[in-house]
Amino acid sequence: MKKLATIFLLVMMVGCSVTTIQPPLHEYRLSPTIQSLSLDSNTQCKTQTLKVSQIFTLDTLQTKKMRYALQNYEEYSYTQSRWVVAPSEAIIHNVIESLQQDGIFKSVIEYGSKAQANLLLELRVDEFMQYFDADEKSSFVKVALGMRLIDQNNNEVVIEKSFHEMQKAQSPDAQGGVTALNTAVAKVIQELRTSLAEVCRDK
Repeated sequence: MKKLATIFLLVMMVGCSVTTIQPPLHEYRLSPTIQSLSLDSNTQCKTQTLKVSQIFTLDTLQTKKMRYALQNYEEYSYTQSRWVVAPSEAIIHNVIESLQQDGIFKSVIEYGSKAQANLLLELRVDEFMQYFDADEKSSFVKVALGMRLIDQNNNEVVIEKSFHEMQKAQSPDAQGGVTALNTAVAKVIQELRTSLAEVCRDK
């Protein structure tokens, strides 16, 4: 009996000494390169304050999980890759930052600000996904961003528009998807900025 107890103790000690080696976790940032646009800053919006609302999107884009799809209907999450910041938060941050740099509005403020605004920009992410082909040897991404500009003085919709971009990934993996998503997001934000500038010229 004493011999069996000794063997059991040795087995337990060996088991406790073995550590499971986990693959390294890769963290990626959604940080699109926003190009400067040749915009006319002397617009009627130059005296207007724009408030950007909270973004409307799927719950999955409000987490740091990095999602991908197979054949358009099977969805999964990368196990060893994730976002540093949730995509929804990163997108709205980049929209606000780029609009502030454009200078077509008097000021651009976040939804949580107590400051009064003349215009309200509502944003909606309709799609943000990396798709793999059936053989999983190639992938592409789709990004769709919707916007609605509301005049806060009369609550009328000034403009409502959607922007869609598809970008092929350079590699069929998380890193390839991140690079493609950054490119696609940069393009839809650029289209959004251009549309707002056109509205301000016509107001």
